[in-house]
Amino acid sequence: MKKLSIIIGVIAFLAICVVSFYFIFQKDYTYYTRIDNTKIKEVESSGGVFDIHGGMKYEYNLTMYDENGTSKEIKFGTNRELRNEAFLKVKYYLISGVNKWEEVEYDDMPEKVQEKYNKI
Repeated sequence: MKKLSIIIGVIAFLAICVVSFYFIFQKDYTYYTRIDNTKIKEVESSGGVFDIHGGMKYEYNLTMYDENGTSKEIKFGTNRELRNEAFLKVKYYLISGVNKWEEVEYDDMPEKVQEKYNKI
């Protein structure tokens, strides 16, 4: 009986680890935003082993929206200044932040996100 409870405990622990790993490192969240070049700042690399800016020259701090229109303030770095008022689709991870982004058209965004922006 004691062995059975230990086995169940180990299985439960492993299941929690796998689920946690997925949501922390693998699960991406999609957000949409419009570039506002008044919210860009130039950053300097801190050098060393761990550079909090990822070696990027610029940092944006923008309000982004998920497909339900829920907002979140997200920072991300770029090597160049992006086209002002361009719409972006952003892939966000809990630990590493923004890893991918691509420019999209207004009509390609979810309706609830479109409601947050005036059509250009």
